[in-house]
Amino acid sequence: MNLLPQIVDLYVEPALSSSGDGLLVGLKLENGRIYWGDCALSLDAQSIISQIQPILGGQPLSSFQELIAQLDNFHEEVRVTRIIQSEPETSASAGTFSRRKLISGFLADDKAQAQPVEVVEKRPLPAPLRFAISQALFSAAAVESNQSLLSLLVDLYGAVAASGKISLHVEANEANMAVVRSILPAQVASLGYNTGSTNHKATLGANAERLQAHVRQVKAWIESVAPEAAPAIHLNIQGGFAELYENNEGKILGALYGLEQAVKPYALVMEN
Repeated sequence: MNLLPQIVDLYVEPALSSSGDGLLVGLKLENGRIYWGDCALSLDAQSIISQIQPILGGQPLSSFQELIAQLDNFHEEVRVTRIIQSEPETSASAGTFSRRKLISGFLADDKAQAQPVEVVEKRPLPAPLRFAISQALFSAAAVESNQSLLSLLVDLYGAVAASGKISLHVEANEANMAVVRSILPAQVASLGYNTGSTNHKATLGANAERLQAHVRQVKAWIESVAPEAAPAIHLNIQGGFAELYENNEGKILGALYGLEQAVKPYALVMEN
């Protein structure tokens, strides 16, 4: 892995999770970017984070594997109070016993003494917190090295990437495009586009000309970034053709034929 930015700080922020209150663990890099990991438990993590800070601080993301190993080897020292049972000192052990104890059974009267003792225990990083920090590290390493999570795993651990496509449908929206570009060649079987459920004429065009122009752009984009990929182009027009063509089947079939020609050689999947 090429030289990547250094880690400069760790954050802990409260967050809401589906199971209740949780935490967000933030990893800040020297370039100002922050990557987050989700911790499902609400625990007092600030003291632990302060101990982990010296381990991660100033380290480059290119040392990803070494940093993960250090997290695995991390142990927090915790002072706890344990109740220790001391050995009973019986009258028999002292060499004397009374007539009363002889009759009632002197052993029944001899009880171990419970004493509180403070001890130091070494505990590993709590699993939810370790997951959150690892998630932030992993996301940061993937994005900063311009790789997908899968390709990063392959590079770091010598894993074998799938040789065929995984049946994965990905929505082609602005939030997903950075990821889509990296996984398109081998993992995307269907690239989706949702036109929305209102204002169809403005969105699609009076005769679906805007939609056809869009799918031509999608086709050109696929050919430019991943010419070896062959995903289906999935259009969800949410009743758009029924509204545009007033349920005229002939016109709808004509529009579908035009779209099919526009996306060739890719397959067209329509959802209305």
